Amino acid sequence: MQVLGVVGNPHYDAGLSYLDQGQLEMAVIELGKVASGAAGATRGQMKLARFHLGQAHQQLAERHIQRHQWTAAEEHLREALQINPHYPDLHYQLARVLCSTDRLPEALKAVRQALALNARYARAIALEALILYRQGERETALDRARESVELEPALDSNALREAQDRNAAGDYEGAAASLAAMAETSVDELADLLRSAREKLKAGAIAEAESFAREAVRLSPDYPDVRNVMGQVHLAKGEHLHAVNEFKTALQKNPVFLVAVINLGRACRAMGNEDAARDAFRKALVIDPDNEEVRELLSQ
Repeated sequence: MQVLGVVGNPHYDAGLSYLDQGQLEMAVIELGKVASGAAGATRGQMKLARFHLGQAHQQLAERHIQRHQWTAAEEHLREALQINPHYPDLHYQLARVLCSTDRLPEALKAVRQALALNARYARAIALEALILYRQGERETALDRARESVELEPALDSNALREAQDRNAAGDYEGAAASLAAMAETSVDELADLLRSAREKLKAGAIAEAESFAREAVRLSPDYPDVRNVMGQVHLAKGEHLHAVNEFKTALQKNPVFLVAVINLGRACRAMGNEDAARDAFRKALVIDPDNEEVRELLSQ
């Protein structure tokens, strides 16, 4: 894979190759050399390497979360957040890790950072409810849990009813367990579907990617990253208008979702609407003024 501005940098090329192959630890090493400037990289090369380095850290964190390796997951999430502080999912994942290790005040701070970026992030609201309940703010927690189910039908409303019944009966430990079950509903399955869709897209297996993406939409139609991945599938199929609509839907949920803004620009350009494409790329620069990839897209 080659990107404008980085041709001729072997560490960058190696890092992207490792990233595509799923050899994430090696990707971090090679991209880290470029991002730090240690490989004789230019400023533009450093910016692009940081973007992909953030992706590698995020994917490594997801692997560690699946294995309940909380310390390693936290380390990679914090590295990813240093690069991409405007991604609500990174703050949410960090909150999950901190909650799993009983660091509740830190977890509450992290999940509220996610919600500051996307106030309708239902799974983050469900996690906030669990944290509040465990901290003793039971009525506020149950109110937030109800809000999350109203926003996201895929969350387990039966678990919410169990939590309400157990709370009313004074079984606070049981109520917390029910809220935890609700907060985790389909989260791991959704992450697996999105990861599989991305992997299939990279491999050029578009039909398989679409199958995974459509299942993710069925599970969580209001999750911005789901709509972004569905848009990427449409873009890969040459269905540019459908892609534009998906990216716009993602941005209705989270207007500062940088990747979706960039993808919207790419889709508009692919369908020949250069004015809309450039508008999207300019919006991306407002979100991330130092993004060298977007500057390259605007220069084309």
